[in-house]
Amino acid sequence: MNIMNNMKIGTKILGVVSALLGLMVIVALFGIIKIGSIGNEIKGIAEEDIPLTRAVTAIGNNQLEQAIWLERGLRFGQVRTAKEVAREGLKTAEGEFERIAKLSDEKIKEAEKIAEEAAGKARTADARRKFQDIGEQLKVIKKEHAGIGKRVREAFQLIKQGRLNEAGTLAQKIEKEEDALDKEINKFLKKVEKFTGKAALTAEGDEKTAVRGMGFLTIFSFIFGLGAGILITRRITRPMHEAVRVANQLSKGDLTLSIDVYGKDETGQLLAAMKNMAEKLKEIVADVQSSADNVASGSQEMSAGSEQLSQGATEQASSVEEASSSMEQMASNIRQNADNAQQTEKIAVKSAEDARKGGKAVTETVNAMKEIAEKISIIEEIARQTNLLALNAAIEA
Repeated sequence: MNIMNNMKIGTKILGVVSALLGLMVIVALFGIIKIGSIGNEIKGIAEEDIPLTRAVTAIGNNQLEQAIWLERGLRFGQVRTAKEVAREGLKTAEGEFERIAKLSDEKIKEAEKIAEEAAGKARTADARRKFQDIGEQLKVIKKEHAGIGKRVREAFQLIKQGRLNEAGTLAQKIEKEEDALDKEINKFLKKVEKFTGKAALTAEGDEKTAVRGMGFLTIFSFIFGLGAGILITRRITRPMHEAVRVANQLSKGDLTLSIDVYGKDETGQLLAAMKNMAEKLKEIVADVQSSADNVASGSQEMSAGSEQLSQGATEQASSVEEASSSMEQMASNIRQNADNAQQTEKIAVKSAEDARKGGKAVTETVNAMKEIAEKISIIEEIARQTNLLALNAAIEA
């Protein structure tokens, strides 16, 4: 389970798909092997057993026809009238016998070839031994068939010579040999039939095994795929649900939640990243709270300093107001003095005009008065500057 938790999601899915594909390949190979086995059995029946049966059956049928033509030859030999017709009938019977004998020889050769090729292509020792036995039995049939053919030809020669009694005796002997050949053929056919039945049962067994095996593998593949799909789905959805829960709690500002990390796959990495993010957020919040406390303490100190500064400014403003009031009073006095000086100047000028005629003494008096006037101008300038200073002080206050 820990190994699966640490596997990547893509690796998990690829593993399940690969396993299912592997099972599918196993099912296909199992089916192909069994179908191939069934095909081989059916092929053996179609290309070996059935042709052998047909060939040997044809030999038996041909043997019966040959016996019939021998009987006809004997009857034609016994005919005393219409000798020309009898000779033609005997000739026909002999010709048909030879034709059928040739067909039988061809069927025997065909059967021998089938048995020889089947023995060479046999996949098991049992099958090889089976066809070797069939080949030996075909040799027996071939030998008996050749012996019967030889004696039938002798019988036809006796018939042609009119030695009917000897031909009849030989025909009875031939009949016994034909019965023995028929028994050998029937024995052969039963053996081939047994082999055919065994092959058919083997094919049927392979078919049932294939059905059961493929059914079992299909059910197992279905159960495995369903179980693996459910397991991997849970391995993916469970961490995703945990990630959704964590994200919702974090969105609500809950940084005290516990985060469980499942494995090292993508979902596990996501949960680990969210856990680290929550821890970093806790550190950031702690730093912010510490900074806020420091800012609050500094704000209190700044507030106290501001109050002190405000109090000092108030006191300074009061002092400035008093100075401004004194300066205004001084300016008023200076203006009054200036007015008086102006009046004095006027009087002096008038007196100077009146005294100009009085000579040098009056001129000196006038010059002295001018100096007084200049001094007064200086005083006025000082008063004006004082007013400006008072105004600036009032503005600053």
